[in-house]
Amino acid sequence: MDNDPGLEDVLLFSAHNGHYPYFDLFKNYYVILDHYSKEVQYTSSVTISTERDILLEDRDKDGKYELYRKYFKDDAFTVDEEGNHLDVEWFYDTIEFDKKVVVAYVTSWKEGLPDPSYVTHINYAFGHVTDSFDGVRIDNEERLQTIVDLKQQFPSLKVMLSIGGWGSGRFSEMAADKGNRERFAADCQRVVEEFGLDGIDIDWEYPTSNLAKISASPDDTANFTLLMKDIRDAIGPYKLLTLATVASGEYINFRDIMPYTDFVNIMAYDMGMPPNHHSALYRSKRTGNITSEEAVDAHLKAGVPLDKLVMGMPLYGKGDRDKVGDVDYKSLLRQTKYEVKWDEDAKVSYLVNSRGQMVYTFETPESIALKCQFILNRGLRGGMYWSYESDDEEGAMIKTIYNILRTQKP
Repeated sequence: MDNDPGLEDVLLFSAHNGHYPYFDLFKNYYVILDHYSKEVQYTSSVTISTERDILLEDRDKDGKYELYRKYFKDDAFTVDEEGNHLDVEWFYDTIEFDKKVVVAYVTSWKEGLPDPSYVTHINYAFGHVTDSFDGVRIDNEERLQTIVDLKQQFPSLKVMLSIGGWGSGRFSEMAADKGNRERFAADCQRVVEEFGLDGIDIDWEYPTSNLAKISASPDDTANFTLLMKDIRDAIGPYKLLTLATVASGEYINFRDIMPYTDFVNIMAYDMGMPPNHHSALYRSKRTGNITSEEAVDAHLKAGVPLDKLVMGMPLYGKGDRDKVGDVDYKSLLRQTKYEVKWDEDAKVSYLVNSRGQMVYTFETPESIALKCQFILNRGLRGGMYWSYESDDEEGAMIKTIYNILRTQKP
C-alpha cells in the first residue's frame, strides 16, 4: 500500500458497524486499527471519487492526516471481522497529508472571540476539579458555549475544554481514589456531550509538585496514568485527549500515557525571567532554565513521538515578577521608553532600559516565525500558544503561526 495518499485524492469509505472507526489511511485502502494497540483489525479497498465539494470537517488521527467528511445515505454494506454483512451509511473523505495543528488557548476571563480562520484547535481555559473531587466545574460556561458555536460556521474547528491551569488543585486527591477518578472521567464525558466538545485537555500543574500551592503526592505520576486511561475509556476512542506539560518533561510517565493521548502540548515558556529569556529557542548567555529546543528533546527522550509533540509559544512577555509579571504582547508594543534588542543566539527579543538592563523578555512575529520553522524542520505535530487574546490588534503573531505551519513545508 502507498502510504502517501497525496493532497487531491478523494476516497470513499464506509462506517464500520454504525460507528466511526479509528482510521489509518492509505491510497485505495482503509485500515481499521485498535485505538490503543494500533493493531490492524480489518482492511478493505475503497473507491476513488471525482467529487470535490465535500470539504467540511477535519479529524486529526494520530498525527498523520486530516479527514474531511460529509455523510449521506446510500444502500451499501461492509463486513465485520467474522464476515457478517453490516448496514452502513457511506461517506466521502478527502485527505490532506501531514498538516500541522495550530492550538490556541482561549481564556474564560477575557472578551472577544477567536478567528477560527487561524486556528485548528481551541483549548478553552479553564475547567477545574470540583470541591467534591469527582466532577468538572467550568469557568464562564456561557463563553464556552459561544466559542463552541463557532463550529456552526467553521465545522473543521476543534474545541476542547482544558481542565486545570496554574494553581488549579484537587487533582491529586481525585486521581488517588478509583471511585473519584472514574466519576470525574464520566463527568468529562458529560461535559463533552453537553457542550458539543471535541475532547478534553488536562493541564495538571504538576503531578507530584506543590510549586503552585496545591496538594501533591509521590503517587501522582502513577495516578496520572490511571486518570488518562479512565478519561479515554469514558470519552471513547474518537474524541481528542491531550495534555499540557512543563517544558522539562518532568512529573509524567509519557510512555505509559501515550496509548491514551492524541498529542502533548509543551509549555515552552515561563522558562526564565529577566535578566534571562523565558522562551528562548536556543541557548545563549541570557537563556533561562531551559530552551524550547531542549524542551522538545526532553519530551522525545521521555517517550513522546514526534507526531504527538506540539510546541508551545507565548504571546506575552515577562518582566520582573515583583514589579510587572506577565504582559501581553500588545501592551509591550506601547513600552516606548525601552529599546528592543535581539538575541541572535537565542532567536528571541527583549527590552532594555537606559542602563542596558533587560526589563522584559518577549516574542515578536520574527521570533515566532523562527519557532514555527523549527517545528516544521523537526517534524513536530504542530504549534500551540498561550493565549489568543494576547496578540496585537492585527493578530500579527497568530497569523504568522498559522500561515507558516499550515502552508509551508520544511
